[in-house]
Amino acid sequence: FAFVFPMASGHINPSLLVARSRVALGHEVHYLCRDQMREAIEDTGSVFHSEVEQMPELYDGRELDLFGATESLKREYGLENECFMTAVSKLTMISNELMLPGTIRWLRA
Repeated sequence: FAFVFPMASGHINPSLLVARSRVALGHEVHYLCRDQMREAIEDTGSVFHSEVEQMPELYDGRELDLFGATESLKREYGLENECFMTAVSKLTMISNELMLPGTIRWLRA
């Protein structure tokens, strides 16, 4: 089983019970997530994988948190004067495109 979540405890926390039950049944469970959730994920018996390490296309040369990476992308795409939410809506597809290669490599490994 593989879980890929953004850094949002409201997304991840409900999956932890499912992960724990899968591990108890003998399944391997893997998460691709941020370091902040490592302890909670590993407490279920699941294997944690760092999003930052797996997604160099998004994080190399940029700030290593998602908000910081978004700020870096705002500068790269000339959106410095846009409010955060407007910039995020304009950068969503670019961010997804930068996350996709690392996610696919991780799923294939």
